[in-house]
Amino acid sequence: MPRDPLHTQLCTLKLKNYHIPYRRDSVMDIVFDRRKDDPEEAEVTLYRNFGPWIKSIEKGPVFQRGWTLQERELSARVLHYTADRILWECRECNATEDKPDMESKLDKSKTLAVHLSSMRAMDDRELHTISNTQNRVLLRRNKWDALVEQYSRRTLSVQTDKLLAVSGLAAALSRLKPDDEYLAGIWRSNLLKGISWIPVRPSPSVISAKDWPPPAVDPGVPSWSWASQPGEVKFCGESWFSSAWSQGIGEDGEDKWIRRGLDIEVLDAQVRLCEKDRQFGRVDGGKLRISGWVVTIGISESNVEKHTTLAKHQGKKYHHREVGVSVYFDHGVDNLPQTEFLLLNLGTGKNLTGGGTDAENGLVLLSVEGADNFYRRVGTFDIHGSKVAWMTLRSKHIIDIV
Repeated sequence: MPRDPLHTQLCTLKLKNYHIPYRRDSVMDIVFDRRKDDPEEAEVTLYRNFGPWIKSIEKGPVFQRGWTLQERELSARVLHYTADRILWECRECNATEDKPDMESKLDKSKTLAVHLSSMRAMDDRELHTISNTQNRVLLRRNKWDALVEQYSRRTLSVQTDKLLAVSGLAAALSRLKPDDEYLAGIWRSNLLKGISWIPVRPSPSVISAKDWPPPAVDPGVPSWSWASQPGEVKFCGESWFSSAWSQGIGEDGEDKWIRRGLDIEVLDAQVRLCEKDRQFGRVDGGKLRISGWVVTIGISESNVEKHTTLAKHQGKKYHHREVGVSVYFDHGVDNLPQTEFLLLNLGTGKNLTGGGTDAENGLVLLSVEGADNFYRRVGTFDIHGSKVAWMTLRSKHIIDIV
Protein backbone atom coordinates (compact mmCIF):
# COMPACT_ATOMS: atom_id res chain seq x y z
CA MET A 1 0.00 0.00 0.00
CA PRO A 2 1.56 3.36 -1.00
CA ARG A 3 2.73 5.89 1.61
CA ASP A 4 2.77 9.51 0.56
CA PRO A 5 4.86 12.33 2.13
CA LEU A 6 1.94 13.33 4.36
CA HIS A 7 1.90 9.86 5.92
CA THR A 8 -1.60 9.21 4.61
CA GLN A 9 -2.33 5.68 3.47
CA LEU A 10 -5.05 5.54 0.83
CA CYS A 11 -6.27 2.64 -1.20
CA THR A 12 -9.42 2.65 -3.36
CA LEU A 13 -10.81 -0.63 -4.65
CA LYS A 14 -13.61 -1.05 -7.16
CA LEU A 15 -15.84 -3.95 -6.26
CA LYS A 16 -18.78 -5.49 -8.12
CA ASN A 17 -21.63 -7.42 -6.51
CA TYR A 18 -19.93 -7.25 -3.14
CA HIS A 19 -20.92 -5.48 0.06
CA ILE A 20 -18.45 -4.38 2.75
CA PRO A 21 -20.03 -2.73 5.81
CA TYR A 22 -18.39 0.32 7.33
CA ARG A 23 -16.12 -0.51 10.23
CA ARG A 24 -13.48 1.30 12.27
CA ASP A 25 -10.53 0.00 14.23
CA SER A 26 -7.37 1.47 15.73
CA VAL A 27 -5.28 1.05 12.56
CA MET A 28 -7.41 1.60 9.46
CA ASP A 29 -10.75 3.12 8.48
CA ILE A 30 -12.88 1.57 5.76
CA VAL A 31 -15.36 3.80 3.96
CA PHE A 32 -17.86 2.07 1.68
CA ASP A 33 -19.49 4.03 -1.14
CA ARG A 34 -21.87 2.47 -3.69
CA ARG A 35 -21.78 4.06 -7.15
CA LYS A 36 -25.03 5.80 -8.03
CA ASP A 37 -24.81 5.00 -11.75
CA ASP A 38 -24.35 1.29 -11.09
CA PRO A 39 -25.95 -0.03 -7.84
CA GLU A 40 -24.02 -3.29 -8.21
CA GLU A 41 -20.64 -1.59 -8.25
CA ALA A 42 -19.02 0.12 -5.27
CA GLU A 43 -15.81 1.78 -4.12
CA VAL A 44 -14.05 1.07 -0.85
CA THR A 45 -11.44 3.52 0.45
CA LEU A 46 -8.96 2.51 3.14
CA TYR A 47 -7.07 5.17 5.04
CA ARG A 48 -5.08 5.37 8.21
CA ASN A 49 -7.09 6.04 11.37
CA PHE A 50 -5.43 9.05 13.01
CA GLY A 51 -7.58 8.98 16.12
CA PRO A 52 -9.37 11.97 17.70
CA TRP A 53 -8.46 15.36 16.26
CA ILE A 54 -8.04 16.79 19.75
CA LYS A 55 -4.89 14.71 20.28
CA SER A 56 -3.39 16.28 17.17
CA ILE A 57 -4.17 19.90 18.03
CA GLU A 58 -4.92 20.62 21.68
CA LYS A 59 -2.25 18.28 23.05
CA GLY A 60 0.42 19.49 20.64
CA PRO A 61 3.37 21.63 21.75
CA VAL A 62 2.18 24.74 19.90
CA PHE A 63 -1.01 24.83 21.96
CA GLN A 64 0.95 24.81 25.19
CA ARG A 65 2.48 28.21 24.45
CA GLY A 66 0.88 31.49 25.52
CA TRP A 67 1.51 33.64 22.45
CA THR A 68 -0.10 31.17 20.05
CA LEU A 69 -3.61 31.64 21.48
CA GLN A 70 -4.16 35.05 19.95
CA GLU A 71 -2.27 34.06 16.80
CA ARG A 72 -4.82 31.33 16.18
CA GLU A 73 -7.88 33.28 17.31
CA LEU A 74 -7.11 36.36 15.23
CA SER A 75 -6.16 34.49 12.05
CA ALA A 76 -9.00 34.19 9.54
CA ARG A 77 -7.54 30.93 8.16
CA VAL A 78 -5.21 28.46 9.90
CA LEU A 79 -3.39 25.40 8.56
CA HIS A 80 -2.23 23.08 11.34
CA TYR A 81 0.72 20.79 10.66
CA THR A 82 0.53 18.13 13.34
CA ALA A 83 2.53 14.96 13.95
CA ASP A 84 0.18 12.77 11.92
CA ARG A 85 -2.03 14.92 9.67
CA ILE A 86 -2.89 18.37 8.37
CA LEU A 87 -5.95 20.25 9.59
CA TRP A 88 -7.60 23.34 8.11
CA GLU A 89 -9.91 25.83 9.77
CA CYS A 90 -11.38 29.18 8.91
CA ARG A 91 -14.20 31.30 10.30
CA GLU A 92 -16.87 29.14 8.64
CA CYS A 93 -15.51 25.64 7.93
CA ASN A 94 -13.12 22.91 9.06
CA ALA A 95 -11.44 20.03 7.23
CA THR A 96 -8.74 17.46 7.86
CA GLU A 97 -6.44 15.45 5.66
CA ASP A 98 -8.48 12.30 6.21
CA LYS A 99 -11.82 14.20 5.94
CA PRO A 100 -11.09 16.70 3.16
CA ASP A 101 -14.70 17.76 2.56
CA MET A 102 -15.32 21.12 4.21
CA GLU A 103 -17.63 20.85 7.24
CA SER A 104 -19.62 23.95 8.09
CA LYS A 105 -19.36 25.08 11.70
CA LEU A 106 -23.07 25.80 11.61
CA ASP A 107 -23.81 22.11 11.01
CA LYS A 108 -24.01 20.80 14.57
CA SER A 109 -24.36 17.21 13.32
CA LYS A 110 -20.71 17.24 12.22
CA THR A 111 -18.43 16.17 15.04
CA LEU A 112 -15.33 17.82 13.65
CA ALA A 113 -17.07 21.13 13.02
CA VAL A 114 -18.62 21.27 16.49
CA HIS A 115 -15.44 20.49 18.41
CA LEU A 116 -13.07 22.65 16.40
CA SER A 117 -15.41 25.63 16.33
CA SER A 118 -15.85 25.44 20.10
CA MET A 119 -12.15 26.15 20.45
CA ARG A 120 -12.30 29.35 18.37
CA ALA A 121 -14.02 32.05 20.39
CA MET A 122 -13.37 34.86 17.90
CA ASP A 123 -15.14 33.27 14.93
CA ASP A 124 -18.22 35.39 15.60
CA ARG A 125 -18.81 38.91 16.83
CA GLU A 126 -20.64 37.89 19.99
CA LEU A 127 -19.44 38.90 23.45
CA HIS A 128 -20.69 35.69 25.09
CA THR A 129 -20.40 31.99 24.35
CA ILE A 130 -23.39 29.65 24.50
CA SER A 131 -22.95 25.97 25.34
CA ASN A 132 -24.98 23.07 26.69
CA THR A 133 -24.43 21.68 30.18
CA GLN A 134 -24.77 17.99 31.06
CA ASN A 135 -28.37 18.73 32.04
CA ARG A 136 -29.02 20.30 28.61
CA VAL A 137 -29.27 23.76 30.10
CA LEU A 138 -27.90 26.58 27.96
CA LEU A 139 -24.88 28.14 29.65
CA ARG A 140 -24.11 31.75 28.74
CA ARG A 141 -20.54 32.77 29.56
CA ASN A 142 -18.49 35.89 29.11
CA LYS A 143 -16.25 35.21 26.10
CA TRP A 144 -13.25 36.98 27.61
CA ASP A 145 -13.41 34.82 30.75
CA ALA A 146 -13.36 31.67 28.61
CA LEU A 147 -10.36 32.94 26.65
CA VAL A 148 -8.44 33.84 29.82
CA GLU A 149 -9.07 30.40 31.35
CA GLN A 150 -7.73 28.75 28.22
CA TYR A 151 -4.78 31.15 28.10
CA SER A 152 -3.87 30.61 31.76
CA ARG A 153 -3.21 26.93 31.07
CA ARG A 154 -0.40 27.85 28.69
CA THR A 155 3.21 28.75 29.44
CA LEU A 156 5.31 31.83 28.77
CA SER A 157 9.09 32.07 28.65
CA VAL A 158 8.91 35.68 29.86
CA GLN A 159 6.34 36.05 32.65
CA THR A 160 6.10 39.82 32.23
CA ASP A 161 4.54 39.13 28.79
CA LYS A 162 1.37 37.87 30.47
CA LEU A 163 -0.83 40.82 29.49
CA LEU A 164 1.12 41.61 26.35
CA ALA A 165 0.54 38.15 24.85
CA VAL A 166 -3.26 38.69 24.86
CA SER A 167 -3.22 42.39 23.97
CA GLY A 168 -4.28 41.62 20.40
CA LEU A 169 -7.33 39.71 21.62
CA ALA A 170 -8.24 42.53 24.00
CA ALA A 171 -7.93 45.08 21.19
CA ALA A 172 -10.18 42.95 18.95
CA LEU A 173 -12.85 42.67 21.64
CA SER A 174 -12.66 46.40 22.37
CA ARG A 175 -13.92 47.07 18.85
CA LEU A 176 -17.07 45.12 19.72
CA LYS A 177 -17.67 47.18 22.87
CA PRO A 178 -16.04 50.59 22.35
CA ASP A 179 -17.60 52.08 25.49
CA ASP A 180 -15.91 49.57 27.81
CA GLU A 181 -12.53 50.01 29.54
CA TYR A 182 -9.76 47.42 29.84
CA LEU A 183 -8.12 47.28 33.28
CA ALA A 184 -5.11 44.95 33.62
CA GLY A 185 -6.85 42.03 31.91
CA ILE A 186 -10.38 42.73 33.21
CA TRP A 187 -13.18 44.73 31.59
CA ARG A 188 -14.83 47.43 33.67
CA SER A 189 -18.31 46.19 32.68
CA ASN A 190 -17.47 42.81 34.23
CA LEU A 191 -15.23 44.03 37.04
CA LEU A 192 -16.71 42.25 40.07
CA LYS A 193 -16.92 38.91 38.26
CA GLY A 194 -13.51 39.59 36.75
CA ILE A 195 -11.81 39.72 40.16
CA SER A 196 -13.71 36.58 41.29
CA TRP A 197 -11.13 34.02 40.20
CA ILE A 198 -9.31 31.19 41.91
CA PRO A 199 -6.07 29.39 41.04
CA VAL A 200 -6.74 25.83 39.93
CA ARG A 201 -3.41 24.74 41.40
CA PRO A 202 -1.74 27.05 43.93
CA SER A 203 1.91 27.92 43.53
CA PRO A 204 4.57 25.81 45.30
CA SER A 205 4.58 26.27 49.07
CA VAL A 206 7.04 28.49 50.88
CA ILE A 207 8.04 28.19 54.54
CA SER A 208 9.64 31.46 55.56
CA ALA A 209 7.22 34.07 56.89
CA LYS A 210 9.18 36.89 55.24
CA ASP A 211 8.80 35.24 51.84
CA TRP A 212 5.03 34.80 52.06
CA PRO A 213 3.06 35.81 50.18
CA PRO A 214 5.49 35.74 47.25
CA PRO A 215 5.55 38.66 44.81
CA ALA A 216 3.45 38.64 41.67
CA VAL A 217 4.90 37.19 38.48
CA ASP A 218 4.95 40.77 37.20
CA PRO A 219 5.45 43.47 39.90
CA GLY A 220 3.40 45.91 37.84
CA VAL A 221 0.25 43.76 37.77
CA PRO A 222 -2.20 44.50 40.61
CA SER A 223 -2.97 41.58 42.91
CA TRP A 224 -6.69 41.56 41.99
CA SER A 225 -5.94 40.74 38.35
CA TRP A 226 -5.76 37.11 37.16
CA ALA A 227 -2.50 38.10 35.43
CA SER A 228 -0.81 38.29 38.85
CA GLN A 229 -1.18 34.49 39.19
CA PRO A 230 1.53 32.35 37.53
CA GLY A 231 -0.67 29.33 36.74
CA GLU A 232 -4.12 28.28 35.64
CA VAL A 233 -7.14 30.20 36.94
CA LYS A 234 -10.89 29.66 36.93
CA PHE A 235 -13.55 32.37 37.15
CA CYS A 236 -16.24 31.87 39.80
CA GLY A 237 -18.29 35.03 39.35
CA GLU A 238 -21.20 33.26 37.63
CA SER A 239 -21.68 31.01 40.68
CA TRP A 240 -20.60 33.46 43.40
CA PHE A 241 -23.34 35.90 42.45
CA SER A 242 -25.95 33.32 41.46
CA SER A 243 -28.01 32.78 44.63
CA ALA A 244 -28.40 36.13 46.36
CA TRP A 245 -31.99 35.39 47.47
CA SER A 246 -33.70 36.01 50.78
CA GLN A 247 -37.20 35.92 52.21
CA GLY A 248 -39.04 39.22 52.25
CA ILE A 249 -42.40 40.93 51.85
CA GLY A 250 -43.79 41.48 48.36
CA GLU A 251 -45.91 44.40 47.16
CA ASP A 252 -49.03 42.39 48.02
CA GLY A 253 -47.87 42.05 51.64
CA GLU A 254 -47.25 38.30 51.29
CA ASP A 255 -44.01 36.49 52.11
CA LYS A 256 -41.93 35.79 49.02
CA TRP A 257 -38.38 35.11 47.94
CA ILE A 258 -36.63 38.29 46.83
CA ARG A 259 -33.38 38.49 44.93
CA ARG A 260 -30.99 40.59 46.97
CA GLY A 261 -28.92 43.19 45.17
CA LEU A 262 -25.15 42.99 45.47
CA ASP A 263 -24.08 44.67 48.69
CA ILE A 264 -20.77 45.81 47.26
CA GLU A 265 -19.81 48.77 45.08
CA VAL A 266 -16.72 49.63 43.06
CA LEU A 267 -16.12 53.33 43.68
CA ASP A 268 -13.01 53.68 41.53
CA ALA A 269 -10.85 51.51 39.29
CA GLN A 270 -7.67 52.59 37.56
CA VAL A 271 -4.38 51.25 36.19
CA ARG A 272 -1.14 52.90 35.11
CA LEU A 273 -0.01 51.88 31.63
CA CYS A 274 3.66 51.20 31.02
CA GLU A 275 3.45 52.73 27.56
CA LYS A 276 0.85 55.33 26.65
CA ASP A 277 0.41 53.92 23.16
CA ARG A 278 -0.21 50.36 24.39
CA GLN A 279 -3.66 50.50 25.95
CA PHE A 280 -3.91 46.71 26.19
CA GLY A 281 -0.31 45.89 27.11
CA ARG A 282 1.77 45.93 30.28
CA VAL A 283 0.75 47.94 33.33
CA ASP A 284 2.70 49.51 36.17
CA GLY A 285 0.26 49.22 39.04
CA GLY A 286 -3.45 49.62 39.59
CA LYS A 287 -6.03 50.25 42.29
CA LEU A 288 -9.60 49.29 43.11
CA ARG A 289 -11.56 51.34 45.65
CA ILE A 290 -14.40 49.21 46.96
CA SER A 291 -17.17 49.73 49.49
CA GLY A 292 -18.34 46.49 51.07
CA TRP A 293 -18.77 44.30 54.13
CA VAL A 294 -15.51 43.20 55.77
CA VAL A 295 -14.40 41.13 58.76
CA THR A 296 -10.91 41.08 60.28
CA ILE A 297 -9.64 37.70 61.48
CA GLY A 298 -6.35 36.23 62.68
CA ILE A 299 -5.16 32.95 61.15
CA SER A 300 -2.21 30.76 62.01
CA GLU A 301 -1.34 27.09 61.73
CA SER A 302 -2.41 26.58 65.35
CA ASN A 303 -5.88 28.13 65.41
CA VAL A 304 -7.46 26.58 62.31
CA GLU A 305 -8.44 23.18 60.95
CA LYS A 306 -6.44 22.36 57.81
CA HIS A 307 -7.93 20.18 55.08
CA THR A 308 -6.96 19.15 51.58
CA THR A 309 -9.79 20.32 49.37
CA LEU A 310 -11.24 18.67 46.30
CA ALA A 311 -13.00 19.76 43.12
CA LYS A 312 -12.12 23.16 41.71
CA HIS A 313 -9.36 24.32 44.07
CA GLN A 314 -6.62 21.73 44.64
CA GLY A 315 -4.96 23.33 47.65
CA LYS A 316 -5.05 23.51 51.45
CA LYS A 317 -8.14 24.83 53.18
CA TYR A 318 -7.88 26.73 56.48
CA HIS A 319 -11.14 26.60 58.44
CA HIS A 320 -11.59 29.25 61.13
CA ARG A 321 -13.96 27.67 63.66
CA GLU A 322 -15.05 30.82 65.50
CA VAL A 323 -16.19 32.68 62.39
CA GLY A 324 -17.07 29.62 60.30
CA VAL A 325 -14.86 30.81 57.44
CA SER A 326 -12.88 28.58 55.06
CA VAL A 327 -9.82 30.31 53.60
CA TYR A 328 -7.96 29.26 50.43
CA PHE A 329 -4.66 31.02 49.77
CA ASP A 330 -3.53 31.74 46.22
CA HIS A 331 -0.01 30.69 47.16
CA GLY A 332 0.52 27.66 49.37
CA VAL A 333 2.28 28.02 52.71
CA ASP A 334 3.74 25.26 54.87
CA ASN A 335 3.93 27.12 58.16
CA LEU A 336 1.62 30.11 58.30
CA PRO A 337 2.58 32.53 61.10
CA GLN A 338 -0.06 34.36 63.11
CA THR A 339 -1.35 36.87 60.60
CA GLU A 340 -4.28 39.29 60.48
CA PHE A 341 -6.37 39.25 57.32
CA LEU A 342 -9.28 41.28 56.00
CA LEU A 343 -12.17 39.34 54.44
CA LEU A 344 -14.12 41.27 51.80
CA ASN A 345 -17.53 39.81 50.95
CA LEU A 346 -18.27 39.84 47.21
CA GLY A 347 -21.37 37.73 46.62
CA THR A 348 -23.56 34.79 47.54
CA GLY A 349 -23.65 31.48 45.67
CA LYS A 350 -21.82 28.16 45.49
CA ASN A 351 -18.80 27.67 47.73
CA LEU A 352 -15.33 27.15 46.27
CA THR A 353 -15.53 23.37 46.31
CA GLY A 354 -18.71 23.48 44.23
CA GLY A 355 -21.27 22.61 46.92
CA GLY A 356 -24.24 24.45 48.37
CA THR A 357 -26.04 27.41 46.87
CA ASP A 358 -26.03 30.07 49.59
CA ALA A 359 -22.39 30.43 50.62
CA GLU A 360 -20.90 33.86 51.23
CA ASN A 361 -17.81 34.28 49.02
CA GLY A 362 -15.10 36.87 48.75
CA LEU A 363 -11.44 37.88 48.80
CA VAL A 364 -8.83 37.43 51.51
CA LEU A 365 -6.73 40.60 51.77
CA LEU A 366 -3.44 41.38 53.49
CA SER A 367 -2.49 44.89 54.60
CA VAL A 368 0.27 46.53 52.56
CA GLU A 369 3.11 47.45 54.86
CA GLY A 370 3.57 51.18 55.24
CA ALA A 371 0.36 52.08 53.37
CA ASP A 372 -2.70 52.90 55.45
CA ASN A 373 -5.93 51.25 54.27
CA PHE A 374 -4.21 49.62 51.27
CA TYR A 375 -4.50 45.86 50.80
CA ARG A 376 -3.39 43.17 48.39
CA ARG A 377 -5.21 40.00 47.50
CA VAL A 378 -3.76 36.75 48.89
CA GLY A 379 -6.68 34.33 48.56
CA THR A 380 -10.41 33.67 48.67
CA PHE A 381 -12.89 32.51 51.30
CA ASP A 382 -16.36 31.06 51.66
CA ILE A 383 -18.87 30.53 54.47
CA HIS A 384 -21.30 27.68 53.98
CA GLY A 385 -23.48 26.93 56.97
CA SER A 386 -24.19 29.13 59.97
CA LYS A 387 -23.50 32.80 59.26
CA VAL A 388 -24.39 34.15 62.72
CA ALA A 389 -20.80 34.99 63.67
CA TRP A 390 -20.11 36.55 60.28
CA MET A 391 -23.20 38.78 60.41
CA THR A 392 -22.31 39.85 63.97
CA LEU A 393 -18.68 40.74 63.23
CA ARG A 394 -18.96 42.35 59.81
CA SER A 395 -18.87 46.11 59.19
CA LYS A 396 -19.06 48.34 56.12
CA HIS A 397 -15.79 49.89 54.95
CA ILE A 398 -14.16 51.55 51.97
CA ILE A 399 -10.81 49.97 51.13
CA ASP A 400 -8.20 50.20 48.39
CA ILE A 401 -6.85 47.00 46.78
CA VAL A 402 -3.60 47.22 44.85
